[in-house]
Amino acid sequence: FSFLLEMPTPPMITPITIAFGSCHRLSAVTNGESILRKIVELSPSAFLWLGDAIYKEGLGSGTFDAPFNAPFNAMSSFKPYADLVSEVDGRIYGTWDDHDYGRNDAGRKLNNRT
Repeated sequence: FSFLLEMPTPPMITPITIAFGSCHRLSAVTNGESILRKIVELSPSAFLWLGDAIYKEGLGSGTFDAPFNAPFNAMSSFKPYADLVSEVDGRIYGTWDDHDYGRNDAGRKLNNRT
């Protein structure tokens, strides 16, 4: 007794590039230059924020009011970031860190934290 088992050809594995970053200060951008432009040049498949996507110091009490949203809105309209969002087709993931919410190392002492 014999038989032939035909195995399907394994699918081609397409390599992906995942870029990551943290500690992005829009106030540190000069002449429109940003590390985000360099990241876009790498043509990543996705981007991971590892915390501190924005810095909110001096922009209010740390509540989710208009001043709190200001740096997120500024980042959304910042061309290098918009280009990155487009490059990765919206595949941007991340985690929150202290500056994304409020003051440096505020932790549990930050008023109105969620």
